[in-house]
Amino acid sequence: MHTARHLRPPTVGFILTHPHHAYRLHRSLLRAVIAIGVCAALSAGEAPAMRPASAPYLNVPSAPPIPSGGFIVTPAFPHLRFQGAITVRPLPGTNRLWVLEREGRIWSFENDPATTTKTLVLDLNDDDVDADDATPTAGHLTNGTRWWCQGWDDSGLMGLAFHPQFGQAGSPNRGSFYLGYQAKSLPPDIGGLPYYRPPSGAGANATSNRVARFTLPDHSLAADPGSEQILLDQPDRHLWHNGGEVFFDNEGYLYAVNGDEGQSADVYQNSQRIAKGLFSGAFRIDVDWTPGSTRSHAPPARRPGQPLLYPGYGIPNDNPFVGIAGALEEFYCIGLRSPHRMTYDALSGQILVGDVGQGQREEVTRLTRGSNHQWGFMEGFANKSNDSSTREERIPPVYLTGSALADAALGTTLSYAAPAGDTSLPPGMFAVGDRIRLGDQVTGIASLSAYPHTSMTFTTAVTQAVAAGTPVVRTTGFRVSGPITTTPGNPNLPSGLGTSTIPISGDGLLHLGTCVSFRIANAFGSYQIVAAEDNGTTTTRITVRPR
Repeated sequence: MHTARHLRPPTVGFILTHPHHAYRLHRSLLRAVIAIGVCAALSAGEAPAMRPASAPYLNVPSAPPIPSGGFIVTPAFPHLRFQGAITVRPLPGTNRLWVLEREGRIWSFENDPATTTKTLVLDLNDDDVDADDATPTAGHLTNGTRWWCQGWDDSGLMGLAFHPQFGQAGSPNRGSFYLGYQAKSLPPDIGGLPYYRPPSGAGANATSNRVARFTLPDHSLAADPGSEQILLDQPDRHLWHNGGEVFFDNEGYLYAVNGDEGQSADVYQNSQRIAKGLFSGAFRIDVDWTPGSTRSHAPPARRPGQPLLYPGYGIPNDNPFVGIAGALEEFYCIGLRSPHRMTYDALSGQILVGDVGQGQREEVTRLTRGSNHQWGFMEGFANKSNDSSTREERIPPVYLTGSALADAALGTTLSYAAPAGDTSLPPGMFAVGDRIRLGDQVTGIASLSAYPHTSMTFTTAVTQAVAAGTPVVRTTGFRVSGPITTTPGNPNLPSGLGTSTIPISGDGLLHLGTCVSFRIANAFGSYQIVAAEDNGTTTTRITVRPR
């Protein structure tokens, strides 16, 4: 008997594949490879890369270890005090430590438990640390603008990375270090009293998620507050989910991370967008880029609505979204909610992120090039449609091509088609950078008219004529997993808002809520598994709907 149930994650490995290609297989071989996740697009012809294997729960024991005897916690530096200390980092080549305070200060002191002295390295707010300060809350001046650091909750000074050549005599980078922080062009809001949190809306006014370089002058313990060079700066409407961690990998690339902008349930709809803003993902840039570089290139010009482009870095040529029209090529992976801490293991090259869940799951996530970690469709392995996520309630665009399109057409007029079940629903909204499907063809949106949309242009021309009245369906990229196949024959996949039940076979087991794709003619983009049946050991049928 078939029984519906939640399914375990697949046991097979993951590989990446190119979402732009239509795989037209011989009729005798019509099998559909199921794709897990919504992933980055890779350059054509690139060999697929295997996803790293991972032990269940990263070998974390099922029960907390019980020490054989008692233990004592003692202050490492009993004579020093800090406010909102967020991390400790060793100063390369010295016996000193730096401590970051969330409110925007960096302190330095000798790595000696007996030390009684700490030195102020940098104060992004200049806020009365020194009682004789003549300019309290003066901030620091960059590019002619006065900036502060908005601390509190998830925001503030969150990350620090020293350049790989920090401290090397003769290197132009010998004093360079990089910060991830919540910048603000107004004095920071602390809610009136130190123990009150600032209001997340008003407190976020004029803030941005920033990655910037500062300089520590030679033979100095204090950094130059006027040395800031802004690299990434993403305006932000909320004080939560700001990430902020930064690090350098073994190749010398700088990584940064950011959340979905804040509030709950992906309310700003940033989690699966690569052409909107620098949110809900990890970013990878080359801070040593020069115009003659062969490993990196200049970032593409920004489009309206995207964050400002600052000089001082290049895009690694093998970043996963390079070459996709309108994409922010800084993205290394997507689908994160609130990545609070990011750790790089230089020995293995693995990247781990602690991603704060919404209400059901907390995640330790391994990031890989082009990976998609499914927020806001899933929280851990939990399907977001089960907990009233606005992401699942979001009204999809319902538009039709306004006139017939000839082969090689680069755009179309649009007409709104109200759903039969509720003609009062509004049209929904597309965005530049969205992937769309026209029948069995997939392209992207290069530009479109104001909402409700009446026309759009494509990133790549259609390769077949398209009839008037063809639905324009938002879709995504995809990831391929192992040997799970459909039964022979062309699955009757839904092209609109409906669902389809498809028999499958194979050793892997799938999970409800997972996004999948079918590597077969006339099957493009992603579908979400909304129901599944099994025979007690393997999945036998899945029901999917377009994503």
